Amino acid sequence: MTDPRLLPAFPLETVLLPGELLPLQVFEPRYLRLVEYCVTRESDFAVVGISRGSEVGGGEQRFDVGCVARILRVEGPPGGRLLLLSLGVGRFRAEAWPPDDPHPWVMARDWPDPDPVEDGGVDELIEAVSVRLAELGDRPAGTDPAAVDPTVFVYEAAARSPIGPLDRQRLLECPDVGSRLELLVTLLDGLLEMRGLL
Repeated sequence: MTDPRLLPAFPLETVLLPGELLPLQVFEPRYLRLVEYCVTRESDFAVVGISRGSEVGGGEQRFDVGCVARILRVEGPPGGRLLLLSLGVGRFRAEAWPPDDPHPWVMARDWPDPDPVEDGGVDELIEAVSVRLAELGDRPAGTDPAAVDPTVFVYEAAARSPIGPLDRQRLLECPDVGSRLELLVTLLDGLLEMRGLL
């Protein structure tokens, strides 16, 4: 198990998933400082969902599971409004929330999925997710489960799914890829039922 590390934190109403791109407009002084810190120190930052409150002004309550993000590109004048493109690179669990000075911080412990279980259940779930996404108009079914990494697949499928931030948070908090696939099938079934497709 890895040691926890101190990361700048960006609380958002959006839930970032590993492998997903995250474009951001940064204008609050505290988050301009966060970007400066990350760029000058070549540091990742933590994206954490807001369970109560708003993105602007501080004082929000945060979920304890989030996604580490890596900056890919920064555009804009130093000290002015910035356009940021980041990539989710892995999950973390928050072990502590140090004071917000000058921006939020988190003591984060990386939380990778355990090694996938070698059984046919995961393959069946991958196929089930593919079929349901196709029924929702995502793309044709027919994903070959043997040709995909289940962890990468489920996050990509969740990112393309028309589910809300709380359901994305539930998926991020699943302990392993099998339970995440099962939950995604359930969520997609709910969407299909709401649209009269199931």
